[in-house]
Amino acid sequence: MAKNNGSILRACVYIDKMQPQYSALFSKEVKGDMPIEGMAQLYVEVSPSTEILRAMDAVLKETNVRPGVLLVERNNGSMEVHSHSRTDIEHAKATIEARYGLVESQVKPRVLSAEIITKVDAYEAQLLTNFVRTSYMIADQSLLILEVVPSCFATLACNEAEKHANVTIVGFSWTGATGRVYVAGTESQVIAAKEAALEGINGIPGVEMSR
Repeated sequence: MAKNNGSILRACVYIDKMQPQYSALFSKEVKGDMPIEGMAQLYVEVSPSTEILRAMDAVLKETNVRPGVLLVERNNGSMEVHSHSRTDIEHAKATIEARYGLVESQVKPRVLSAEIITKVDAYEAQLLTNFVRTSYMIADQSLLILEVVPSCFATLACNEAEKHANVTIVGFSWTGATGRVYVAGTESQVIAAKEAALEGINGIPGVEMSR
């Protein structure tokens, strides 16, 4: 894992183009500048948690990006910035690398689970809709549940799933101990979404974390 004066870069997640559902659901959680579909994004997670304040400070002073999220949690801090320009986001990524090391030495994401449930029962569909509380689940659809660490890589998995398949993003969470993605649709489209999400996650460089 990349280190700088005791600080650790856990994750640096680049999203080239926010998809419509993903951007709409993500924006519900934003307390800063609100991103919209088509924008590029960068997520950063560092430890100790308060180091994220210095990371955000550097990115905002040295690049032309907009801040959406800044979180100081118990163990890690995380931030999100976005821009209509991919070049701006790439510049922000370079700023983070200059402070904390190349992304190749971040924590390599690990998929804990990627399961598909076919023909979801109507009662379970209603429970899922109430549990996730973002979009909706319809009876007899198939459902992909994907769980990944570090948690912020759920954003990439969610965006890639929507980009490559005709599915409904029921919901996703990208903070905390693990990240989760819930995707619904026909069985064939959910399978395509799973493959796209896994390809995106597995293509990320990094150092294997201890289990």
